[in-house]
Order: sequence, then structure tokens, then C-alpha cells
Amino acid sequence: MIAVQLGIPVREVRYGYGSTLGDLGADEYDLVELVMALDTEFDISISDDDLQRLETPWSMYQYMLERLGD
Repeated sequence: MIAVQLGIPVREVRYGYGSTLGDLGADEYDLVELVMALDTEFDISISDDDLQRLETPWSMYQYMLERLGD
């Protein structure tokens, strides 16, 4: 979903260390669109506080696992 929203090849999204969403070319507008897509796709609401900690693909993945595991 990150690759689709940012319009980049999936292989560029790294879930390991050191790759931030900014490194992938995401700006604040892109992050808002990504969060809106996640909200719609998974019927969740991501708070502004939670959004602040979602800086990497890995942190987004972990966050979604936590939220969807409830």
C-alpha cells in the first residue's frame, strides 16, 4: 500500500532499518493520503499522536499489526 500511495516500485519499500517514508519521497501531503487510504481500507482511525510515530515502513507495519490484532 505504501508503494502504491507513493507511486514507487514495491522493491523500493524496505521494512528494515534506515528507510524512512521521507527517504521514499513522501511529504506531509503523501502521509495524509496514506493514512486516509489505511483508514478506508481497514476501517480504522489513526490519531494525530499515532501518526507522529509512523516514520518508517516498519513502524507502519508494526502499528497496523497492533491495531488489526485487537
